[in-house]
Amino acid sequence: MPSLGFLIVLFLADTSLALSFNEKTRVLILIFLGTCVFPALSLLLIYASSLSQNLKIDKLFHKLFPFLMVTIFYTMVTYTFIEKQGVSDLLNGMIIGITFTVAFSTILAIFYQISIHICGIFGILGILFAITLFANGHNLLYPTLALIIIGGSLASARLSLNLTGPKEIILSGLMAFTVCFLSVYILV
Repeated sequence: MPSLGFLIVLFLADTSLALSFNEKTRVLILIFLGTCVFPALSLLLIYASSLSQNLKIDKLFHKLFPFLMVTIFYTMVTYTFIEKQGVSDLLNGMIIGITFTVAFSTILAIFYQISIHICGIFGILGILFAITLFANGHNLLYPTLALIIIGGSLASARLSLNLTGPKEIILSGLMAFTVCFLSVYILV
């Protein structure tokens, strides 16, 4: 989801980022590698090393260990992004909000059966709403509508398959939206 959010903001939002196409591409590659490729590879290694016997997560340890690993990856990407890349406050606010969302999801996973996919979609929605309201981000209507439809469809699917309850769907979406919205709002 972070890659999708950065793709939308870097290439579709009409914000004054003052980045060249090559710089935008470099930022997007860093985000994609650090928040998608490396965490996915580490989770596959966990599965291959027999720490988890299947991809269905039942036990608390099997649930928390991947969450903690992903949180560590996101924290490393955030540090690298802020300290080494030196880009705008908007992009810094986005990655900070996304990392805090992952960290809070890790904590909430101890107590609830949260949906990380709902967190991702509604976190990106929080970022897009904050950009639209406070950073004069234009051209975000269609991506925002598409994410609302995808988020609603995903929530309906999880509810109909009894993978998550309504309370967990609302908690996941509200937490992610609020954290990401406030991080962009405060830092921009």
